Amino acid sequence: MNLRPTTARSDAAVHKVWQLPTADAVRGYRALWWSAGPAGQLAVLLVHRRHLHRARYAKGWIGWRPEAPFTGELVTVTEQEERRILVKDIRMRPSHLALLPDSCW
Repeated sequence: MNLRPTTARSDAAVHKVWQLPTADAVRGYRALWWSAGPAGQLAVLLVHRRHLHRARYAKGWIGWRPEAPFTGELVTVTEQEERRILVKDIRMRPSHLALLPDSCW
């Protein structure tokens, strides 16, 4: 789990921020979609660069697009743990992720 404390300028409270672990970046993964769940968990779908191509005009993370079918790794982060599930044979490019209430996460 790669949580980093930060402080807001107007608020002295500490907030935790997730960033792509260096090990995943070195292995060639990009974080393409993410969502916060109803219990405060974070879900991120990582996709390896071998499945990606750059959009011609878009910059930044939004410029990466997967070639279907592709495999991704769903990373779910809570304050206690990080879980990873390999998701194979995704046949469409998702527009977003959503975590539903009462799920096993």
